[in-house]
Amino acid sequence: MKRLILILTILCISIINLKSQSLQELQEYAHLSYNDQQFKESFKLYERIIYFKDSITSDDFFKLGECKSQLDEYDAALYYYNLAVNQSDTDSIKVNYYLKISRILIVNERYTKAIQSLLIAQQISNKQQLVRIKFL
Repeated sequence: MKRLILILTILCISIINLKSQSLQELQEYAHLSYNDQQFKESFKLYERIIYFKDSITSDDFFKLGECKSQLDEYDAALYYYNLAVNQSDTDSIKVNYYLKISRILIVNERYTKAIQSLLIAQQISNKQQLVRIKFL
């Protein structure tokens, strides 16, 4: 009986270590793919990471948005950037996401929505970010 419990304990620990190690390796590979400008592949990898991750951060959604933006799939990029805004608790990070959203909206000539995003960002921005908001 003791052997069975010991074997099951070792097996559970091995599975947990395998999962976390493969997730870290997957993240490294996704970053490498993104840096090599293989955005379609890195998007799929980031999606897989989110699927297996226990707690999803705003940065995870931001990476998905960046991939879609680089692939010129702007509506999908806006979707992921908005998810990143909703997931983030830090105002300065939210402002950076709003700036990305506004740039995409301006490029696609959706000026009213871009102005709305910039007005929201203006309320929570710091001095450095305010300069960028006024520029846009």
